[in-house]
Amino acid sequence: MNLTYPTICQKNDGKYYIDFYLNKKRFRLFNAKKIGIDYKPNNYPENKRLKATEQLAKMVYDHLVKNNYQFEESKECPELQEFDRLISLKLNEPLNKAYKKTLENLAHKLREELKHSGNIPIKFIDGIMLKYN
Repeated sequence: MNLTYPTICQKNDGKYYIDFYLNKKRFRLFNAKKIGIDYKPNNYPENKRLKATEQLAKMVYDHLVKNNYQFEESKECPELQEFDRLISLKLNEPLNKAYKKTLENLAHKLREELKHSGNIPIKFIDGIMLKYN
């Protein structure tokens, strides 16, 4: 990932913007809409626009660093990503076909519950276990 710190630029009409490169692509932003924030430095009085644009540069840079150099935030929660990672590790082990199929089925049900409610309640696990006894 290649990111340059945003530089402050001013157009001929007096409007300020930030200019930076992310993965060899040039970006010119006049506001923080791209990172999901309603922040418009050019709506400030003329004598405060430069400071507001400097703040915009810091906000955009911090957002990109925090979100793995992407504008859009990851839609999946960290718990879901960790669940997928752990299941993938287990399924990559040499397993009996019947065991692997059962594990995939259970993992699918558990993942759906985690995605839906944000956690996996013990009652849900007990309900699944009763079906497999």
